[in-house]
Amino acid sequence: MHLLPVSAILFGFSVEWLLSKGGIIKEMLRKKLFIFLFTSFVILVLIGYAAGYLKYFKYMYSSRMPYVLEVSDIIKKYSPDSRFIIDNESGLLTSVISYYSHGKAQPFSMTGKSIEELEDLRARGATTFVTMETTYGSRVQATKADKDFWNYLNAKYRAAAITDHYLIFDLRAPLNTKE
Repeated sequence: MHLLPVSAILFGFSVEWLLSKGGIIKEMLRKKLFIFLFTSFVILVLIGYAAGYLKYFKYMYSSRMPYVLEVSDIIKKYSPDSRFIIDNESGLLTSVISYYSHGKAQPFSMTGKSIEELEDLRARGATTFVTMETTYGSRVQATKADKDFWNYLNAKYRAAAITDHYLIFDLRAPLNTKE
């Protein structure tokens, strides 16, 4: 895939060179060789791009982030159209969840002030809290390990989905609890 732009530029230079040679291009068009070569090139580029694209996504979702599509579907089902997702991850996963759930996402880090950070993001419009398991580690276990934060989430917000592989909480309306 990295060679695709370079290939396109070189192909363009080749076409420009052939067009500057008036007699050669007329002969190639007459023999339909040019059309055949151009069509072959386009087909090969498209096949190569499709194969690379499919291989990348197969690796991405089967190996590194196997639950991201399932989590995104749940978020789309239970969150409003103007969703703002807090993702207890960092890096690529936040972007992928944002893309597939069609919402804005922001990474969240478990610190000593996790509850305050959660409430601050909720005050700024956060609608969903998400954490999931990846090959890099289980943020689900880290969330459950912080007992104060885990108890706060369960006591204050409705769980949209809780499994061994992901947690999704709806932050829009706190549960009626006596504090």
